[in-house]
Amino acid sequence: MSRRKLYLQAVSEGEEAVEEVRAEVSKVFAANAAGPSTYIKLYDQYTHLLDGSTCTAVHDFINNCGVLKEGKKQLANLQQLGGEAVQLRDMVPLGLILLNCQQVNHQLQQQVKELTTSILDYFVLRNKEHDKDICRSFDEMSTKLSQVTDVTAEIVELSNYLHICSSQTMTQLLQEIQNATDRLMFLLQFGKVPEDQVPLINRMYAWPHKIQEDFRLAEARLSHKRDLKETALKARVANFEKTLQIYHKELEDLRSRDNFIMKEIRVDTMKRNVEMLDRLTTQLHEAKEELQVNMRATFLHL
Repeated sequence: MSRRKLYLQAVSEGEEAVEEVRAEVSKVFAANAAGPSTYIKLYDQYTHLLDGSTCTAVHDFINNCGVLKEGKKQLANLQQLGGEAVQLRDMVPLGLILLNCQQVNHQLQQQVKELTTSILDYFVLRNKEHDKDICRSFDEMSTKLSQVTDVTAEIVELSNYLHICSSQTMTQLLQEIQNATDRLMFLLQFGKVPEDQVPLINRMYAWPHKIQEDFRLAEARLSHKRDLKETALKARVANFEKTLQIYHKELEDLRSRDNFIMKEIRVDTMKRNVEMLDRLTTQLHEAKEELQVNMRATFLHL
């Protein structure tokens, strides 16, 4: 028997045995074909990730300078999606068929990771720029308040600037620092605070204490300048009043002189009177200018 050649005889497709096998195979295939179609419906909930809708929404959020509250919401959604994507099975046995979902699962996880990184990088950059703006505002205040001047108008301007800084600007900057703190705590949750930003953050938190010292020094310096200006103004006013009294007396003397009457005027007397009138005119002009200076100083509340 072992020496005899074996032959596989052909069968007709129409034979009953073949039809029975074909029907059985078709039945088994049909029963298993529904599995993948049913299973892939699981990915319908991730369509917005796969078709780029979520990516577009994140980019719009960044381009429109989204706020922290909205960023937290988007990150929470992404974290939830990422956690679900990690738990998805790469190889899914469905009876006769083994469904390979590794590629789509990897795409989902990668998309979540990239979008999360984009949002965090946006807030890292925004936090850095805002911290710089805060420090820049403090720098400008400190620089301007350290100015030294003896000009009355500039002293008044600095006094008004100091009042605005201490009562308004400082309140706004403290609120900005609170907002920066919220962003910092948010970034620390994800370990996304670059080392090179630490000195900037430290400088920002040190400014409120330092600027209070600048306020104190500026107030003391400007108060001293105001006292000096007030003393000088009082002296100028007193001298001005004395000068006016002298001018008034000289003018009355001139009017009361008998030789001022036209019928008794001599040439030398007239010459002296003209010289006195010229001198009085010049002195009155100077007095008028002094009066204007005093009035401006009074107007500036010195």
